[in-house]
Amino acid sequence: PDPWVDEQYFAYGPLLDALRGKKWVLESHCLEVSGGAKANLFEVPGGWVAPVSFGGTNSVVTLELNNVPGLKKGVRCEALYPGTAAPVLLASAWKNRRLEITVPLLHRCAMVRIQ
Repeated sequence: PDPWVDEQYFAYGPLLDALRGKKWVLESHCLEVSGGAKANLFEVPGGWVAPVSFGGTNSVVTLELNNVPGLKKGVRCEALYPGTAAPVLLASAWKNRRLEITVPLLHRCAMVRIQ
């Protein structure tokens, strides 16, 4: 037990909890990131999550989802950030049959939830 370690668990725990029940989406080119960060896409009960990390000096990145089985118009996109209590609604739009999500980064990361 350590106060600093406890603080990290409380800050990042909700982000990791969003990955509960994950299945990696392995479709070709299902997720692309503009802006230099790294991300993966996982299917979870009720939708998908994309952990975004290694954002460097970027304050915003764009995720493009394509070829994702079951992904349809009308989804809600939100971000979970370390140490914040509530999810933040994200701007998203369909362009050329791809879902584009604008993701502001906090602490160079975000957990994007698509429901």
